[in-house]
Amino acid sequence: MRSAFASSQTGERVMADPDGFLDTSILIDLWRGSRFVLDWLHDQSNAGYGLSISVIVAMEFMDGARNQRERLRAVSLLKPYPVWQLTPEDSHWAQTQHAAFKLSHNVGILDALIAAPAARLAVPIYTLNVRHFSPLPDVTVIKPY
Repeated sequence: MRSAFASSQTGERVMADPDGFLDTSILIDLWRGSRFVLDWLHDQSNAGYGLSISVIVAMEFMDGARNQRERLRAVSLLKPYPVWQLTPEDSHWAQTQHAAFKLSHNVGILDALIAAPAARLAVPIYTLNVRHFSPLPDVTVIKPY
């Protein structure tokens, strides 16, 4: 897998743009030890694809931990994936999409926020919940397995 960081012109380390973002549904399958997700993630790594998560996915995943042991396990499972923070533009985009698609397609607040950095960077979201993201413009949604 390629490095999650690159060097800027000034020599400082900056996060390299990802090849795609993982949705929480993929991480839940990873938590459960699904052979499908393990094989798919292995293939992505072998192909050199850099996968990341948004801060919303990281928080949503960590929110599922019921005790300290599960929290530590969640931290360990998230470790390979760089976490992308939202920009003010991401927040504005998410707010606009939520307002436009909540009533017609039931797009949730978190889904709009998760999709925002993927739309900004023009990379796909890998999810098992395609319908949550498919109405959103400028978002490529892929069900990987």
